[in-house]
Order: sequence, then C-alpha cells, then structure tokens
Amino acid sequence: MWEITSTGQLLNFLIGIIFGIISALFYYLFFPAFSLGNKKTVINIFDTVFFIVLAFFNLILLYCLTNGSLRFYIIFAQMLGFWFVKSFFSKIISKISSKVFMFIRGLINSSLYYLQILVKKMLEISLKSLKIIKKLLKNTEQMLYTVFCKDKNEKK
Repeated sequence: MWEITSTGQLLNFLIGIIFGIISALFYYLFFPAFSLGNKKTVINIFDTVFFIVLAFFNLILLYCLTNGSLRFYIIFAQMLGFWFVKSFFSKIISKISSKVFMFIRGLINSSLYYLQILVKKMLEISLKSLKIIKKLLKNTEQMLYTVFCKDKNEKK
C-alpha cells in the first residue's frame, strides 16, 4: 500500500514543477523549427503531437510517483512550471532557437547547393566518358567486323 506523507507530497510537487519546466523548455526550444514556414497546419500538428507525447510521459510520471493514482497537485505543479518558463523565458528561448534553426537551415541550403554542383560536374564527366566509350565500342565493332569478314572470305 502506498502512504501519503507531507514530505512525499512536497517532493512530488517539486518533481511536477521540474517536469513542467523541462516540458516547456522542450516546447519553446523546438517550436521555432516548425514555425519557420508560418503554416498553421504544421504548427497545429506539432502542438498536437507534442502534447500527446507530453500526456504519455505525464502518465508515466504519475504512475512512478503515485502508483497510478491521479493527484491534481502534481498536475497543478506541472502547469505552474510550464507557466513559469512561458512567462519569463519563452521569448529568449524562442529567439535563440530560431536563430540556431535559421543557421542550420542556411547550412543545409548551402550544402545542398554545393551537392547539386558536384552532381552536375559528375554528370558532365560521366557523359564525356560515355562518349569516349561509345567511340571505342564503334571502333572495336568495325575491327571485329573486318576480322570476321576476312576469316569467312579466306575459308571460301
């Protein structure tokens, strides 16, 4: 049987606040990555998936802390931790993470550009080598044809 003590409740409350802070940090850290295109459907899908995953982890946390009993003070602590980060740090985290994601986006775009140039050069080289191979094959075919014709003519 699980006993409810005041120190256990205080510890669970603090763990709930920490869980709320961590979940808010993840939300505001990754939100700018999905909001760069400013498409509402992408943002709504991100919000939905994020909070479904968060609800799953919340269920695991409640199961570990209270043996599956639903304690509203833990959920209140999580909301309090989330609100704390949203109120005081969300703008700073969003600005920093949006700059990081813009930098990563620029790196990806520039690497794709150089990859495109590399593929174009490789195609040009392969086309030139194919033309050379085609010429060599034509020359070999002519040589083989004349050799076979001589052999047939000599046997007659």
